[in-house]
Parts: sequence; structure tokens; C-alpha cells
Amino acid sequence: MAPFFYREYAEVRKDDIEDKVSKYLIDHPSDSYEVRMFTDKYLKPLQGKRREDRKADGRIEIENPGLNIWTAFMPAQPNPYVEDPTAYLDALLQDVMKTGRATLPIPVPVAFGFSGCGWGFYRKLMKTDRQWLLSSDVAFPGHLTEFTPYGQLRWLRLPEDANEQMWHFVFFLRQTMLYLAENPVGTKTVMSTSDLAHMLTQLPRAMVFIRSGNDVGQLRTHEPQKSMMEVRYLNQRAKELRDQTRQRYAKPKSEVEARPAPAPDTTLAPQPKSRWEDVK
Repeated sequence: MAPFFYREYAEVRKDDIEDKVSKYLIDHPSDSYEVRMFTDKYLKPLQGKRREDRKADGRIEIENPGLNIWTAFMPAQPNPYVEDPTAYLDALLQDVMKTGRATLPIPVPVAFGFSGCGWGFYRKLMKTDRQWLLSSDVAFPGHLTEFTPYGQLRWLRLPEDANEQMWHFVFFLRQTMLYLAENPVGTKTVMSTSDLAHMLTQLPRAMVFIRSGNDVGQLRTHEPQKSMMEVRYLNQRAKELRDQTRQRYAKPKSEVEARPAPAPDTTLAPQPKSRWEDVK
């Protein structure tokens, strides 16, 4: 079986996976739009903050914690300082690449570390159910995302406030994790036929090894949602599907009721001719 697949197949082995993943993504732009978006909107701005706003203990300043209606008219409060999220993020992405699991929970320090980007969502994050938001059980808002005809979830537009910025960050980090789970970065090693044969016998569940022409590679199916039976998830997902369906296919009730009723058809249908009149 191995000779059939052998075309100088190169892979990144677990021991050769990049440890400074954040720096690698900045220095080597990805061919994935989602990974480039996460890099440009979050990784690169964070590097500037680390140089300019870093304290002696390694914490960084959140210059834009986000607007808060309750504190808008109060005296200005000092900006919060949070842990540098780089080490936490690198460890997370390493685990994703080594295990192939994109459903790992996002560490809380990662979310707070990037909460000064864009509109700033530090204050919004403080009041959010972070355990659910940063887990794989999260369901993204229907007005910000949609499924493509190929079943992939995509982001629709730029965020317009702190809440949408928070969702934007979680979405593109999750997409980056999905990409790296299937495409780990690091030093690639060309496998011999014996190594390839051993790998074929050790494929994990939900993983297949395929060949198309001269191209070979591994293909992983998406892991099912763990909380499909949870009432909160089901109710929220049902509401999103209903709202999306109404927006695309339906019209508001008031608009339908405002239409004038069609005039009744007063045309009389021709009466059937009696058969006895045809008899001579």
C-alpha cells in the first residue's frame, strides 16, 4: 500500500513543529485568508503593544478597553494591564498542531491579552460567559456569520463595536486553529516508504490518507459538537436558523398585511352544454 502513495511525501513531525508559532505566522504569511486576517488584525498589533506598553513584569497595557455606558460620564480610570498572551497562544497552537484537535479551549489570558485590539473588548469580555465563549461549544451570531454552499462558516463584515470585535477575535482564532490542525508549521521531513507504511497503520480515527494525481495528504473530518443535546445550544441555533430563513425568504407581517387584497374574479365560467341538445 505504501508504494502506491509514495511521491516524496513530506510532513511536519511532532518533534519538528514550530514552537514560536506567533512569530512564524508573522514572518511567513499564510495562504489561508482567515489566518492572514488573524495575523494582521491581532498578532501584528500586539507586537507593537509589547514593545511600547510593556511593564517590567511583562504585562501589557490595554489602551483601548472598550466603551462602557456606565462609566462614560465618570472620571477617567487608569487603563488595565494584562499578561502578555504570546506564550499562552503559542502553547495553544502547538497543542492544536500536535494533537490535530481544533476544539481545544482558548485560554482566558489569550482573550484578555488581545482585548485592546480594534474597538477594544476588555470591558465586554469581563461581563461575558468566558467559559462558553472560549470553548468549542460556542455558536457565532447569525448576523455576523453564514455558511457557504460548501458548509464552511465565514465572517460577513467588519466589526462595528466592542461586542462584534470580541466575536471577530474568537472566530478568526478558531479558524486559525482549524487550519493549523490540518496544516502544522515547522520543518518538513520527507518520509521513506517504510515510514509511510507505518504511518498508514497508525492513522487516528476520523483521519484518511488520500492521493489525487501526484498529490498526497491527510484529510480530517470535523469533530462533532459536544453539546448538540444541550438546551441552550439547540435553542440558540434554532433561533439563528429561523432568523436567517426569515431574512432571506420571508417578508415582514406588516408588509404582507398592508398589501391590498386581490379583487374577486367575477368572470363566469362557461356552462357545460347538455348532451341531449346534440341529439337530432
